[in-house]
Amino acid sequence: MMDRAPAADLDAPTVGLTEAAVDAGWLARVRAEPVARPEPPQPRTCWSPLPNRWILEGGLRAFREDLACAGRSTAALKLLAAIAIAADSERFMAPDRMFAAQITHDELNALAGLSRPLVVAAKKFLSARGLVETDQDASTGRTIYVLRGLGSTFGSIHHAGAPARESAVGIAGLRKLSCRRASSLRAMKVYMLLSALRRGEVDSVVTNRAEIVDLTGLREAHVESSLAELKKRKMITMDPRSARVSADAGRFMVRTCPL
Repeated sequence: MMDRAPAADLDAPTVGLTEAAVDAGWLARVRAEPVARPEPPQPRTCWSPLPNRWILEGGLRAFREDLACAGRSTAALKLLAAIAIAADSERFMAPDRMFAAQITHDELNALAGLSRPLVVAAKKFLSARGLVETDQDASTGRTIYVLRGLGSTFGSIHHAGAPARESAVGIAGLRKLSCRRASSLRAMKVYMLLSALRRGEVDSVVTNRAEIVDLTGLREAHVESSLAELKKRKMITMDPRSARVSADAGRFMVRTCPL
């Protein structure tokens, strides 16, 4: 028989009640009491420093979407974002304020969904433009990627904490974008621009379509489709406060979601 609660704990008197009635009343009270459920853990979000001067000077225009360059350009932007996130999570600071990460090709594949040939092509693309330097750590076999141009001002990439390198999930936002589609390149260029415009741990950015066209080299129609692509993939949301700034030269507010 189930342990019986003391009579003093019951709402109704137990005088004259059978044992079955007392047990039934106790069970009813237990079942009626709300069960305390633990609060779900809040997702951890982080902001990794992103060198942004080259982006604000129009450097994203060099990431072209013609057939010969689109895949490599997309891979290069994904690689750049993955290095920034990995460098921030390791807190590995190279001399003269350059951010660096030690990471293998296999780990980059897990993080950003990049094959070894794409990593090699993207690394060459970024190195040729002075955005990344590489070296080899003989003791670990890992490549050291150093992000150039992290000066006194920089943007930030919003992401969901340091992912496990060997996780199949990796950086979900980067893995969602294919290197085989021009639309993914356009979306990645817009996302990187929004990250470059952001200052510190602030997830909202105010911009306008003319600024995006100027700094990315995209046509205005492609800006619209890229914003829609990012919203569809839950990488950005349009901030409801946009209505308050829309009258100011067509400016609007975008909130980036963690990658």
